[in-house]
Amino acid sequence: MIIAVSLPDFLISLEEGNHPETKDRPMVIYELKGTRRTVIALSLEAKQRGISVGMSKTRAYGLCPEVVEVENHSAYYRHLADALCTELLVYSDRIEREIISGLTIWLDLGKRTHTDSLKLASSILEFCCHHAPTVCSVGGATGRSTARITALMTRTGHHQILSPDCEQRFLSRVAIAQFQATKRFHEQCERFGLTYLSDLGALPYSAVKTRLGDEGAHLHRLYHGFDRTTIEQFSVPLCESVSRVFDLPIEDKTILLRLLFVLAEELSARLKTKSLVTNEVTLRLACDDKSSVLATRTLRTPLQQTKALAEELERLLSQLIVTSGIVSLSVLLDRLTPPTPHQLDFFDNLFGASQPFIETAVEHLAVRHEATPLVRIGVPTERSLLPERNCIFTPANVA
Repeated sequence: MIIAVSLPDFLISLEEGNHPETKDRPMVIYELKGTRRTVIALSLEAKQRGISVGMSKTRAYGLCPEVVEVENHSAYYRHLADALCTELLVYSDRIEREIISGLTIWLDLGKRTHTDSLKLASSILEFCCHHAPTVCSVGGATGRSTARITALMTRTGHHQILSPDCEQRFLSRVAIAQFQATKRFHEQCERFGLTYLSDLGALPYSAVKTRLGDEGAHLHRLYHGFDRTTIEQFSVPLCESVSRVFDLPIEDKTILLRLLFVLAEELSARLKTKSLVTNEVTLRLACDDKSSVLATRTLRTPLQQTKALAEELERLLSQLIVTSGIVSLSVLLDRLTPPTPHQLDFFDNLFGASQPFIETAVEHLAVRHEATPLVRIGVPTERSLLPERNCIFTPANVA
């Protein structure tokens, strides 16, 4: 049995919490795809103004000039979704999540009776309603996609579990227009008079594959019970975070910069202890007017040192527009990985007397990469038939 938890307003609820001054105003979240800014999530007020997911930011503004436009903060959304998945490990260790316009979480409960599945679904629903930032619904089925459809078609705050013999009857009532597909696919279904999945499933598979392509073939197989049933094992993502809450709002930028340097020292020490580097840095500030601002940067070069982290945090701070005092500050280091070794070559014919140059270079590299052991690679005078004996590795000694 696979349980799907659907939180369709996950992204919007997070941004509305960060911007309480925009309550009851239409809001859209957009992301940059090449040179085009596309709407990926929107509030109910924005939907009522005619805005839809996939629409360009310019067109959305044309339909509703008073719309609040918020940039996509994927790292922030992913971190909170992973935190929720980590909390759900008490129910199953096989968990997957997907963030598109909302959040969907799948849990593989293994082989369960219908009664046990109903009890677990009720418990999961109560847990998610208590920990998630928005309302949710829970659906269950033997397949991954069917469980998601069930959750989407269930009223918020409720759960519904399908027994295996009822799944096809349930899917037969699902409209094809509810599935995310290309415009051409929906136009073809309308031309052929295909409204529900039962209309599509009644046709031969070869005809659907020929006329409607892979999208139609996928829905045809879904209707006839060919659904993915395996959920990958969930591993808790590696990340480091630190927060500070202030008794009095801070308005002096010099104080914030000094505090960021202290936080960078603390985070750098944690990374060195675990022999990890960060590939993504997020800075979030909470203001005394109950609003929040955040900025995320994906790094070209993974970082671990205090100075480099402090410089990145200072760069993120300069991107944020703050109109009131700061009451709390948090830093998140995400996508942590072990450091990748770097290879540096020095050629005698390029530098002449290379030994002094190499000694000087080693001294500078030892300071810059203090957590990385440096190794000299020497070549023996006689070549051996064993590959491992053709190089001599010795630690670089720095006085």
